[in-house]
Amino acid sequence: MVGQDQYNPTVCVTIHTEDPAAQVVQFCIHRLCRHEEYTDKLRQEALECENLSFGAMNREMPYLDSFMKETSRLSPGPIGK
Repeated sequence: MVGQDQYNPTVCVTIHTEDPAAQVVQFCIHRLCRHEEYTDKLRQEALECENLSFGAMNREMPYLDSFMKETSRLSPGPIGK
């Protein structure tokens, strides 16, 4: 049991959908939680691109693009089936 003055770092995310884009996002969140070594590089890339337009972000974030593509490739099919 966590006391009032203690911090509980547990995060619970529930996404139930058959939309492939939402499933990739769910798998990315799961992969980031299990493999924290990706977090710093993804965060740095995002901070470098924070003032760009959405279209420019898509071109200027190759690490995020490859992370999402690889996560999609390694992930199983639809969740909950």
